[in-house]
Amino acid sequence: MNNENKKKPNPLQAYSLAGMGNALAENAEAAEPLLGTLCLRGEVSVWYAPPNTGKTLIILALVIDAVTAGLMEGEDVFYVNADDSAQGLAAKVQVADDFGINCLAPGQQGFELNRLVPAMQQMARDGTAKGKLVVVDTLKKVADLMSKSECREFGKAARAFSLAGGTFIGLAHTNKARSSSQKLIYAGTTDVLEDFDSAYLIDPEGTDSAKLQKVVRFECIKSRGPNTQEAYYRYSTVKDLAYHQRLSTVEETEPVYGMNEPSDDGPDPLISAAVEQAIREGVTTKMRIAAEVQRRTNISRGKVLAFIEAHTGPDPAVHRWHFRRVDRGAHQYELHRPSAANDKAGTE
Repeated sequence: MNNENKKKPNPLQAYSLAGMGNALAENAEAAEPLLGTLCLRGEVSVWYAPPNTGKTLIILALVIDAVTAGLMEGEDVFYVNADDSAQGLAAKVQVADDFGINCLAPGQQGFELNRLVPAMQQMARDGTAKGKLVVVDTLKKVADLMSKSECREFGKAARAFSLAGGTFIGLAHTNKARSSSQKLIYAGTTDVLEDFDSAYLIDPEGTDSAKLQKVVRFECIKSRGPNTQEAYYRYSTVKDLAYHQRLSTVEETEPVYGMNEPSDDGPDPLISAAVEQAIREGVTTKMRIAAEVQRRTNISRGKVLAFIEAHTGPDPAVHRWHFRRVDRGAHQYELHRPSAANDKAGTE
């Protein structure tokens, strides 16, 4: 009689994952660093920061670094720009086009913010979430952070997305007022912090007026994996820099403000040779070239970018390379062929 009772089906049996361990393991992403050491593959993360801290600039720089390093394909990144001007959106899309990164914005190409959660849910169901990265800037545009129910529902969608192999990062703001100990306070209810895997507070450390740089500190306030507990990044505060130029100045730094600067970023011939080699090898968009040359030469990306732009133009007698517009508006760089006069001179 007891054996018969044990064999009777119960309402929970239909939901059992028994026998699905291998399938779940195939979908799960290893908790490896994806964006620097701040975001792990397959996790749900939130970054809180005051306005004008540089959180968007830094995350886009880290995404570009990850694509350049081959940690993911640009086409697998979906950056949801929900809090920007038309000019700001255009600048970011121009940069993203160099890396094949997908930008989404409300009112553009038929996309609206209420389509995001259903899309992530569908990706979790049909297996297309695996290996994808979704960045939402800012999170309050897709979920009311003061509403426990909205945060809870969004957290469920983000969790399903990550369990299917996707990675999610939401950018959010801190309160204007700090705590009595001058600590930043994240905005909204605790539901996001409780439901997400990791969370960071991004606090401006200060601006060096002499070097025209801003340094910010990432402080981990929650982690379920081997996330770094503290990191520092800096970027240029020079006025009137184009967005792609400022983006190229983002780099990790040390907690002691004013880390030692190299006295010379490297000779121009080294940059020129590395740029030419990269183009010959098929690295042909400006930001990708700059990233690849930085990787090969350890020369700052900002200097490489300035060198590329200074030697771009239509005249082979003056310029070293030129570009043409290709799909998605990207600028594809090509080397100038040596002129007939140069060819002849080279053989004499």
